[in-house]
Amino acid sequence: MSRTAASLLSTLVAPVELSGEPLQRQIYARLRAAILSGQLPPGTQIPSSRELARELRVGRNTVLAAIEQLTNEGYLQSARGSGTFVHRTLPDDRRFAVKTTTQRTARAKPNAPFPTRIRNLTRLPALLPPPGELRPFLPCVPAVDAFPFALWGRIAAHYWRRPPAQVFGLGEAAGYAPLRRVVADYLAQARAVRCDPRQVISSRA
Repeated sequence: MSRTAASLLSTLVAPVELSGEPLQRQIYARLRAAILSGQLPPGTQIPSSRELARELRVGRNTVLAAIEQLTNEGYLQSARGSGTFVHRTLPDDRRFAVKTTTQRTARAKPNAPFPTRIRNLTRLPALLPPPGELRPFLPCVPAVDAFPFALWGRIAAHYWRRPPAQVFGLGEAAGYAPLRRVVADYLAQARAVRCDPRQVISSRA
């Protein structure tokens, strides 16, 4: 990509250090917003991490981390020897982006296929062992023999002698408040979504 194009892109994603948010998150959020709004249409080439870091005046690892997250989430794709481009097929949340009046804004397909990386993961065989078969160092299986069942039982019994009255009520209609706060924090950190816990509704199983 030319130096001029890189400079134009840097104006879209330039971080604001005084915001208090990590630079990596700022670059990720602004680049993602530019993709979703159509300012960076599918197929647009992204400058190299070294070039973009120089334009933004940040560390290269900061840019690499933002680009890697966008790639993992399906917004960008890398072609060996060619560079990094905006993915031709964006994730489903592109449907909820703010619509623009420019001709470059593409309409998201209602049933857009999953990115190749996600489809490949769904084809992997299950990592869990057959029922009743436990061996050391199995993935996704904790060391159940090391769990303090006796201590856990005593703690549970002590708790249920005098449980708080709230556990027997219906609670808030929107769901468990601490869980909603955690979900809102996760969305802010992992997805750059401005979300208030009051906007989160958790189901009660």
